Amino acid sequence: MPKTKEKRGTKLLYVKANSVEDIARFAYNPESISKNLICSKHDSEIMLVALGEHIGDNIIAYYTDIKSEPMFVRYVLPTEFNEEKAVLIEHGAETDKNSIFVLRTDLTVFGEIKNVDSEDIMLLRVGHADDIVNAVAMKVAHEEHPGTLYVFEKAGKAYIAGFDLVDELSGDRKTFYYAPLKDMNRRGFIKYNYKDSTFVFSDSIDEHTYIYLKVLNLSEAFPFFKLPD
Repeated sequence: MPKTKEKRGTKLLYVKANSVEDIARFAYNPESISKNLICSKHDSEIMLVALGEHIGDNIIAYYTDIKSEPMFVRYVLPTEFNEEKAVLIEHGAETDKNSIFVLRTDLTVFGEIKNVDSEDIMLLRVGHADDIVNAVAMKVAHEEHPGTLYVFEKAGKAYIAGFDLVDELSGDRKTFYYAPLKDMNRRGFIKYNYKDSTFVFSDSIDEHTYIYLKVLNLSEAFPFFKLPD
């Protein structure tokens, strides 16, 4: 009899984000319901977690360390009037439309992996950061895609990346597109101009004639990210 493929089950690949603001920005949706966040203890540390992409049978868990166990995170979008802020809200506090629900539970029951199988993900280098941003902006325009880009460093260089940017090339195997990035400064948004397909990084959302894409700044590179020889 042919050997059946063993079911691996769901495990979590932890990738550390720069800050609570990065986690909240990733989860927040001003137009609809925000993604739930998770608070979990891990090796005696408390983590705030946002679940991301599925890769094979596993899920990327973006996290940052925190010191308390909140019920909500209140996120304030940065504008010309407000600085970006993510505040941990304890039990009993009044919530509003900017409050993101936090599920307090133990994620260790799902197990942890240090990397994913190469058969589950394909890395595709793109020539320029502009191409990555353009592809995500087009998905936002046509598919109501969340519009999140990932910025991280590897070997002293910055990179920008996105998942499954070309539908026709997407399948059971996750595709990870990346490009080198000249700007080493970390900011929360990309301000994209449809008229000439140009962009700049921004700390605020203050001009409605542009589209704004979220940036999740990571403290470490994705474990599966390998530079070509």
